[in-house]
Amino acid sequence: MSTPIPYTIVGELWCCGVNGCKKQIDVRKKSLIVYHKNTHSPKYICAYCDVAFPQKSRLEVHIRTNHTGEKPYTCEDCGKSFPQLSNLNDHVKKSHLHHETDASPIPGENPGAQLTGIFTG
Repeated sequence: MSTPIPYTIVGELWCCGVNGCKKQIDVRKKSLIVYHKNTHSPKYICAYCDVAFPQKSRLEVHIRTNHTGEKPYTCEDCGKSFPQLSNLNDHVKKSHLHHETDASPIPGENPGAQLTGIFTG
């Protein structure tokens, strides 16, 4: 059983009572409160450096970014690889997608295919 997270209610705000945390959430957003409480109760520990994370996905990104250098998301246009799908998406938007003023995409391009990746870990 996990340790209860201290909190106070001020008006319509749930205020986290963990030392140093200043998070305030609308009391009606119960799922956000639960999500925030979990950030103070990490369950996933990095085998390389003992840093703890509340979600497995955050641990996986941490390991790829800080320890293994794995970059499973590859741009189909230029071959550049990224550790996170969001990094690939940002790259495609900045480097390969046409501005709204362009009449049409370059023939043969498949913008949807650029936003895919395969995680092998």
